[in-house]
Amino acid sequence: MSSVFSLRRLVPVALLAGLLLCCGLARAELHWSDTTPQVNLRHIFQGEINHHGKPTGFHSRPGGRDPQGARLLHEESQRHLP
Repeated sequence: MSSVFSLRRLVPVALLAGLLLCCGLARAELHWSDTTPQVNLRHIFQGEINHHGKPTGFHSRPGGRDPQGARLLHEESQRHLP
C-alpha cells in the first residue's frame, strides 16, 4: 500500500517538472519578430550555422562593420585540402 501512496505523490511532481522543462524549451525557441512578415531575429542579429556547416545570417552590421567582439563560435574544418 505504501508504494501506491508514494507513486501518487510522485506523479504530480513529475508532471510539474515536465511542464517546467517544456516551458523553458519553448521560451528558448521564441526568436521571431512581432512584425508582418515575421523575421527570424536570431538569424539577423546573431547568425547561424546551416545544415551544410556554413555560417549564415548576421545581417545586422551597422555601417557595414562587425560590432566590437563579434566572432565565429563554430569553425568548419578544412575538408577540401589538396
